[in-house]
Amino acid sequence: MNAVFYLVTRKAKNSLKEFIRKPLRLVFCLFIICLLGFSFYSGSVSTPQEAFLRDRTELYSVIFALYTYVFYATAKNGFINGASMFSMADVNLLFTAPIKEKSVLSFGLFQQLGKSLTLGFFILYQSSLVSNIYGLPVSTLFVVLIGYGAAVFMGQMLATVIYSLTCSDDRKIRLGKALFYGVFAVFIGILLYNTFTSGMTLKSLVYAAREKIMYLFPVSGFVSFAVQGIAEKDITPAVIGVIIFAFMCAAFYLILSKIKGDFYEDVLKATQINHSAITARKEGKAAENAPLNVKVGKTGLGKGSGASAVTYKHKKENKRSNPLLINPVSLVMAGFSLVYCLMFSGENIALFVINVYTMSMTVCIGRWAKEFTYPYIYLIPESNFKKLLSLLRADLPLLAAESVICFIPLAALGSCGVAEAAAMTVARFTFGLLFIGVNLLLQRFAGDSEKKVFTVMIYFILATVLSLPSAGVAVITGMLFPFYTALSYIFMSVTNVLLAMLLIFLCRNVLEYSEYNNR
Repeated sequence: MNAVFYLVTRKAKNSLKEFIRKPLRLVFCLFIICLLGFSFYSGSVSTPQEAFLRDRTELYSVIFALYTYVFYATAKNGFINGASMFSMADVNLLFTAPIKEKSVLSFGLFQQLGKSLTLGFFILYQSSLVSNIYGLPVSTLFVVLIGYGAAVFMGQMLATVIYSLTCSDDRKIRLGKALFYGVFAVFIGILLYNTFTSGMTLKSLVYAAREKIMYLFPVSGFVSFAVQGIAEKDITPAVIGVIIFAFMCAAFYLILSKIKGDFYEDVLKATQINHSAITARKEGKAAENAPLNVKVGKTGLGKGSGASAVTYKHKKENKRSNPLLINPVSLVMAGFSLVYCLMFSGENIALFVINVYTMSMTVCIGRWAKEFTYPYIYLIPESNFKKLLSLLRADLPLLAAESVICFIPLAALGSCGVAEAAAMTVARFTFGLLFIGVNLLLQRFAGDSEKKVFTVMIYFILATVLSLPSAGVAVITGMLFPFYTALSYIFMSVTNVLLAMLLIFLCRNVLEYSEYNNR
């Protein structure tokens, strides 16, 4: 155990030294801290009036939904390749050392707990929402963050347990999936039944999510139960939630350390897969999220020649990797749009801003960015500008479909007119074009730079600055024509298209420099 303690303290010390020796990372951290401080300040300076506060049950239901999503998304990895709590460096040091298995397992769990808390850091930026809309102190966010970390941590533990018990056995995998999805289906059925019997409204759904039976929902139920008890200063649910959490942690720990005599082989494969994925991302060669067993159907592109072959290649790859052809994040945003326009009708501009902000973080994941690291695009005997346009064409239909899905609820539920919803859809699509242009600009000058933190900072700064002209045009149009909201989005879209065309034209020769930048 002394060796494990030495390893923990040494890793912490080396991480601190590495952090200090990289000024860009330090600047980025200070920037994040400043934003966090501003968020806390904005949430504490104003005193909300009781008459305008919303029902806190809404907040606790959203917390329950968030915990359920992260727990489910993490735990289901146990049926695929596991969720290792170790890195390859840990494997090389600990798995070969004369250290007890329990000590190694404790080290992995402790390390994973820290990572789980780090993943939920974004929660701390919701201070103004928690304070001004629900009347809770800013300190409540730290409790929500701990609950988020607990949900992710339990998801990682369950994924490791599932992988250990079902590894390389198809019959056990099928049985495990039946139990795993069956439990979720039972509780979702109870939730929908209670909602239906109460009137099938958003309010009934919110209160159905806080029924006592939902506190037994695996992990997310009793963790959100404990968070609600601490936030409301109710000692009973807080203690019950913590006790159940501790009991489940102990049970999973017992399974990993006792039932399986040697868990090294079970986590080694998952660790190797995770390490390969991280290495590939660093080299700009991220692997596809394809299933292990793929049914071979029609082969070949079927269409395209020259530069256009790249477009059809990306369409085929999109279809094979995701049959829905829609980014899962966009589906989540569509659901969020539905809930938001029901809860805060009349505040569509805030929903539009949130949609655009979320899209700015996902639009750069397109296949065109990966193509720069492969040699095939450079071998096509076409002009660089034509090849660049062919690279971008495949993502445009997906971007348009995502924009439509995100704003269908507004018109369907009567939160705004059809013309305004259509104008917002077009405006979101043009913002996607603008962000693609910003990514092209970074690719032109930085390529696949090793200074990832610096590149991310520059991207968000450029995206913010280049979004200001269209925002200014929209504000001026709104002042001149206050009763025609759709007109503001139309002028915003025109400005975005002009800026995006300018950026794409300025980066028309990006392929001439990309091979050098990506070395």
